[in-house]
Amino acid sequence: MPWWLPLLMGLLATLPFWSGLDNDFVWDDQMNIVENSHIHQLDQEAAVWMFTETYGGHYHPLTWLTIALNYHFSGQNPTAYIATNIVMHGLVTALLFLLIHQLLSPLFHDRFEGRRLFIFAAATLFWALHPLRVEAVIWITERRNVLAGIFVLLALLAYTKFTRAQKRRWLWYGVCLMATGLSLLSKAWAITLPIILLLIDLYPLKRRLQLSLLLEKIPFFLLSLAFGLSAFTAQSTEALATFASHGIADRIGQIFYSLGFLPAKTVLPTGLSPLYLLKPEFSLTSPWVMPAIATVTLITGIALYLALIRKHNGPLVAWLSAIIVMLPVAGIAHSGSQITADRYTYLAAIPFSFLLAGALQQLSKHYGHRYIVIPTSLILLLLAAASLQQTSAWKNAYSLWSHAISQDSTNYVAYYNRGTTGRAEHDQAGRYADLTRAIELNPNYAGAYNNRGRLLLQNNKPHPAYEDFRNAVRADPSIAQPYINIGVIYLDHFNQPAEAGAAYSKALAIEPNNYAALANLGVINQRQGDRKSAIEYFTKALKSNSDNGLVWLNLGLCYLESNQLTSAGNALEKAVQLAPREPECWLTLGKLHLAQDRRSLAVASIQQALKIAPPTWANAEYAQQLLTTAKDGP
Repeated sequence: MPWWLPLLMGLLATLPFWSGLDNDFVWDDQMNIVENSHIHQLDQEAAVWMFTETYGGHYHPLTWLTIALNYHFSGQNPTAYIATNIVMHGLVTALLFLLIHQLLSPLFHDRFEGRRLFIFAAATLFWALHPLRVEAVIWITERRNVLAGIFVLLALLAYTKFTRAQKRRWLWYGVCLMATGLSLLSKAWAITLPIILLLIDLYPLKRRLQLSLLLEKIPFFLLSLAFGLSAFTAQSTEALATFASHGIADRIGQIFYSLGFLPAKTVLPTGLSPLYLLKPEFSLTSPWVMPAIATVTLITGIALYLALIRKHNGPLVAWLSAIIVMLPVAGIAHSGSQITADRYTYLAAIPFSFLLAGALQQLSKHYGHRYIVIPTSLILLLLAAASLQQTSAWKNAYSLWSHAISQDSTNYVAYYNRGTTGRAEHDQAGRYADLTRAIELNPNYAGAYNNRGRLLLQNNKPHPAYEDFRNAVRADPSIAQPYINIGVIYLDHFNQPAEAGAAYSKALAIEPNNYAALANLGVINQRQGDRKSAIEYFTKALKSNSDNGLVWLNLGLCYLESNQLTSAGNALEKAVQLAPREPECWLTLGKLHLAQDRRSLAVASIQQALKIAPPTWANAEYAQQLLTTAKDGP
């Protein structure tokens, strides 16, 4: 085989995706990259966080490390992150070609090397160019799938070398084990790898079934157990569905749907969406589950017939491998609003490349190689074109969720996401319409009520906003944010501080360290003259989020009014550092300097407050009087 052929496969695999370099951060990218301060640095503290903490329901330190490297060299420019994903996908493709060549070459007897290489290349590119790959490649957050894929394929290549090598066998075993560990540090896909290794032992490696096959897998099973428990724990910290909300029958239905989705969308990749919504009415007996059960049953039956009657083990091994890789994300431990996802097929669809290679070899053998070249090439071109089109759907949040809505007009989460992140800030009518549509489709959608209420509040409509927040609480009383918003209305619009305090207290009962609730309870106590309690609340709030200059201002003001001047100085210096364009910070600092009889500093601070203050500043006259006092004395 020419040395450059795997590199060519990798290069060709990337072609449909380069148009995505102009895409923006979308969906969870905001949380995982833009707002995730842990990956905004490359130091010991960041490394400790990556390897010891879960975030967003996942543990994948190696993926965080690559994203941190992206941030170090390119900041928040999404182009560099997407380019890295694409290059990684090219590497996965090159490795897949090598694996297909390594596993299938002994089984393919063709005197023309070119024919065999064409079949292997076609099988590889069928997987790599398929539009189901777009989500994992173009969505930056899903780099974990691609990075894990690199190490899974390296592990499989090393394992094949281990089974065939005459010398240094255990060196290849060590490489396989190490690659498995690195894959698990990228994403927990490889927890199923020991079973996959046993399957390829049977076919195509055709190793004799004996105890040693199981014994050599023990380290892999131990790794899988450790990382499987870690993944389950990480998911449990997020919204892992309980059996009460998503029962055993529902999960069985979801598993069949996911397993049927894999071959169905591989054969006919139409109607692809970023979110296949798991709707409340979903169950094992749902009409869309029956075709999936039929598909899974039919494929299983055919594979068993070919293995047991015709003695062709390849289809059964490939189908079982696909099922096993897919099972962990098929609904056994469910979280999120999706029933399945395109990204779940990134590794699960790889066995179909081996099936395709076998099918093309049989067609070439019976009908002649020249009759498969043109049709196969046309199919690959169509797949590349479909991937190119699918990539454009991920351009930005608006295009992404508009595409999801075009595929399912009842997808209330898509309407919600477009209304909250997809539309421009000034498009308030469009945002309101999307959130209203989400509520119409799901009257118990707490998030939609809450965000529509916030939109109404921004437009100075506190009464309808209050009703939306109350509806959010009724829909899901376990969410803290609606209580906080109710507190804001009571405090700032209805002038009912006692009711506001009760609302914030309910929020703290749900989230004891909620920054907004603590800060606002501090404001209430400050207004009521209870400076001691106010200081306690502000201090707790700043432990949760120390970056808000106005909270530091309020804390400093409480200390100043309590005649704790040193503490006031520390807080107010922090306030002007974090909010240098806020005149109240400079004015209060000036008052502190005046109380300390540091008149020159007081003058400078008050002059800075007047300099940056808007013409309508309510405290302008008071600041002028204080400035005169600072200059001339009492």
